[in-house]
Amino acid sequence: MNASAFLASHAAMRRYEVQRSLDAAIAVLAAWIIVFSLVFGDGAVVWLGFSAGVAVLALAIPDLTANALGTEQVVHSLEVNADRENTTDGRAAIRA
Repeated sequence: MNASAFLASHAAMRRYEVQRSLDAAIAVLAAWIIVFSLVFGDGAVVWLGFSAGVAVLALAIPDLTANALGTEQVVHSLEVNADRENTTDGRAAIRA
């Protein structure tokens, strides 16, 4: 395997590690919600469900932010590459 191809694939995998770990934490929390709704009484389920909902929200915000930043990076890369193809001297055009 080519060293540059290995480094490129490793960098791509590292970029999504944070998002994958947040997704896994949300999945574990969802399983916990199911378990405690079956085990605990009605009063406890209300407050545990509320706290689990807040925890899901707290995990979802950085997860969605990581996703948006990755998407923005791809869109920016596509725009720069498209601009390079349209210029005659090979430099990226500056957008106004």
